[in-house]
Amino acid sequence: VRGMHLHEGTNILKLVSDFGNTAIDYFTIQPSADVHTGNTSSADEHHQLEELLPAGDATHVAVRTGDWSDPNTWSFNRLPTAGAKIWVPEGVALTYNVHSSTPIQSIRIDGTFSFATNASTRLLVDTIGVMPRGSYIQGTSANPIGPSITSTVIFTDAGPIDRTVDPTELGRGLISHGKVSIFGAEKSTQNFLRTNPTAGTQILNLISVPTGWRVGDEIIVAGVHSRDISPTPIPTADTPQAPKITTEDEIRIITAISGTSITLDRPLTYDHIPPASATDYEGKAPRIYVANTTRSIKYQSANTSYANNAHIHRHGHVMFMHSDQVTVHFAEFRDLGRTNKAISIDDVLVEPISNQQVKFTPGTGTNVRGRYSLHFHKTGINGQAVPIIARG
Repeated sequence: VRGMHLHEGTNILKLVSDFGNTAIDYFTIQPSADVHTGNTSSADEHHQLEELLPAGDATHVAVRTGDWSDPNTWSFNRLPTAGAKIWVPEGVALTYNVHSSTPIQSIRIDGTFSFATNASTRLLVDTIGVMPRGSYIQGTSANPIGPSITSTVIFTDAGPIDRTVDPTELGRGLISHGKVSIFGAEKSTQNFLRTNPTAGTQILNLISVPTGWRVGDEIIVAGVHSRDISPTPIPTADTPQAPKITTEDEIRIITAISGTSITLDRPLTYDHIPPASATDYEGKAPRIYVANTTRSIKYQSANTSYANNAHIHRHGHVMFMHSDQVTVHFAEFRDLGRTNKAISIDDVLVEPISNQQVKFTPGTGTNVRGRYSLHFHKTGINGQAVPIIARG
């Protein structure tokens, strides 16, 4: 059965596939949860995701609980191939346990989608959609993605977003209406330096022993000066670097750690000494800090270019909407987000052409709002509810 959509109020439908002599219980479909009664805006956003990732378009269906790498997990015992459209139906728990270079087009999650926590994984995918009854688990508080492995999601770039398929440009990213648990390895996010380093310094002395820092981690040494490096003449409005202010923040890799001392892969270029007259909020002389930006969980765009708005427009994004059942601990979100705050917002204008189809107005949608690196969207204002937690 392809192209079928069950709307609110529809009874449960059970499908049974007849594979020759044996009828196999395939999966059970339930209608979309009626989660936005009386809220037209949220209901529209919910159905945009449903229509972007229709279950009927799936090329590969997880028909039983199991690992991604196990053919028995999949309909017709076929492992996903390049360009696959995955569906995880309700009642099925799929564990992603591979480190793959095969690009997946989409993953629709009505059941449970988990990442292995005992080995490094890598997922290349254009769009992941978690429906209201779905769960997306990338580590838990009891079983996080540990410091010795990585769990990486890369949002692929097969070209500009096709607005005939995705007129509001919701896709190319992780978009969730359901339950999300993202738990990476806990570590100190930053530490202050005991002495202010000068240009040429390669060993830094911290005020305390950092927790969870490892050789190979990326750090940023905070700069104290900024410089205007805007090109002349000033570029057009489509060039997001105008005007451009750069800092003297310096990115380095840790090559050795001994107590409170860390060795860098190369010496510092700048002096990191605050002005003698400067004070912090307590009236004391400010201290230079070092931030650790490496995490065991990573989300990133395949297209990392910021050359112009056309490139930024092809980045991925992460949006958790309409659900407060979201926890994000110690994860990295890098080169994501395509709403460019350096130029004016230009939302997609659409017009209906039938009860089920819309078309976008040519020339619009060059800079859609709400497509950020990490976005919590309409997740509720109930002060009594358990809040969303984003930490580390």
